[in-house]
Amino acid sequence: MAALVSSSVITLPWTLAGTPSGTVTVIAARLPLRSARSLPSTLVWTWRLRRALRDAPGLAGYAFAFQISGSALWTVSAWARRTDLTAFEHSDLHRAAKIDLQARLRPATFAVWSCPAAQLPVPWPEVRRRILAGIRTRQSCRRDAPSGEASLSAATTTEET
Repeated sequence: MAALVSSSVITLPWTLAGTPSGTVTVIAARLPLRSARSLPSTLVWTWRLRRALRDAPGLAGYAFAFQISGSALWTVSAWARRTDLTAFEHSDLHRAAKIDLQARLRPATFAVWSCPAAQLPVPWPEVRRRILAGIRTRQSCRRDAPSGEASLSAATTTEET
């Protein structure tokens, strides 16, 4: 996988977990840290979740990157079925990580899309493009929202095909 942004990023390579065929569901996230003090617990949870991913049903593959400048964790994973992704998101371990990290992270941005399994692994420039599109969408929604109308939630999801 290509680097997210050159030397200021530490990447864990794409890990192939299965050999899906057809179309997969991909989810990518940018999780910005509130401060450098959030780094140790974020890394601990990353390693725990990485271990759990190895046994997750329906997982096609995954990768992680840590952006040093701007302090953010980037994740990407591909799933044979959307229901498998949902099951992992609702697992006890993933829920515990979300609860523990909630105060340590700034609002996250997510992108979810489908692609042919033959296009795996998803390259980091594609992950970055989709995440940045989600950030632009969130910012423009806030700017364009009529007064008194709520903006998008803190965690934004963009869905594309």
